[in-house]
Amino acid sequence: MAIFSQQDHKTQLDFRKYNKETPNYRVPYNLPVDLEKKLNKFMMKIGLDTGSIDMLYSKDGDYYF
Repeated sequence: MAIFSQQDHKTQLDFRKYNKETPNYRVPYNLPVDLEKKLNKFMMKIGLDTGSIDMLYSKDGDYYF
Protein backbone atom coordinates (compact mmCIF):
# COMPACT_ATOMS: atom_id res chain seq x y z
CA MET A 1 0.00 0.00 0.00
CA ALA A 2 1.32 3.44 -0.86
CA ILE A 3 0.31 6.23 1.50
CA PHE A 4 0.69 9.78 0.22
CA SER A 5 1.18 11.67 3.47
CA GLN A 6 3.73 14.35 2.55
CA GLN A 7 1.28 16.97 1.27
CA ASP A 8 -0.51 17.31 4.64
CA HIS A 9 1.27 19.15 7.47
CA LYS A 10 -0.46 16.89 10.05
CA THR A 11 0.82 13.66 8.51
CA GLN A 12 4.04 14.81 6.89
CA LEU A 13 6.30 13.39 9.63
CA ASP A 14 4.05 10.56 10.81
CA PHE A 15 1.05 9.34 8.79
CA ARG A 16 -0.45 7.90 12.01
CA LYS A 17 -1.28 11.47 13.10
CA TYR A 18 -4.43 11.01 11.08
CA ASN A 19 -6.27 13.95 9.52
CA LYS A 20 -9.98 13.09 9.57
CA GLU A 21 -10.98 16.13 7.50
CA THR A 22 -8.71 15.23 4.56
CA PRO A 23 -7.52 11.61 4.81
CA ASN A 24 -4.29 10.62 3.08
CA TYR A 25 -4.58 9.15 -0.39
CA ARG A 26 -3.78 5.40 -0.31
CA VAL A 27 -3.39 3.00 -3.22
CA PRO A 28 -2.18 -0.59 -3.73
CA TYR A 29 1.48 -0.63 -4.72
CA ASN A 30 3.78 -3.27 -6.23
CA LEU A 31 7.47 -3.09 -5.44
CA PRO A 32 10.05 -3.87 -8.12
CA VAL A 33 10.50 -7.66 -8.33
CA ASP A 34 14.18 -7.58 -7.32
CA LEU A 35 13.40 -5.52 -4.20
CA GLU A 36 10.49 -7.79 -3.29
CA LYS A 37 12.78 -10.84 -3.54
CA LYS A 38 15.38 -9.18 -1.29
CA LEU A 39 12.74 -8.33 1.30
CA ASN A 40 11.37 -11.88 1.22
CA LYS A 41 14.90 -13.25 1.70
CA PHE A 42 15.44 -10.87 4.62
CA MET A 43 12.15 -11.92 6.25
CA MET A 44 13.06 -15.60 5.92
CA LYS A 45 16.55 -14.97 7.30
CA ILE A 46 15.18 -13.36 10.46
CA GLY A 47 12.50 -16.05 10.83
CA LEU A 48 9.34 -14.12 10.00
CA ASP A 49 6.47 -15.66 8.02
CA THR A 50 4.46 -12.44 7.93
CA GLY A 51 5.10 -8.82 8.71
CA SER A 52 4.95 -5.23 7.63
CA ILE A 53 7.88 -3.25 6.31
CA ASP A 54 7.87 0.53 6.06
CA MET A 55 9.76 2.02 3.17
CA LEU A 56 10.17 5.45 1.67
CA TYR A 57 10.40 6.14 -2.04
CA SER A 58 12.48 9.22 -2.83
CA LYS A 59 11.99 11.75 -5.58
CA ASP A 60 15.25 10.37 -7.03
CA GLY A 61 13.66 6.92 -7.40
CA ASP A 62 15.43 5.27 -4.46
CA TYR A 63 13.80 3.07 -1.82
CA TYR A 64 14.71 3.49 1.84
CA PHE A 65 14.10 0.79 4.46
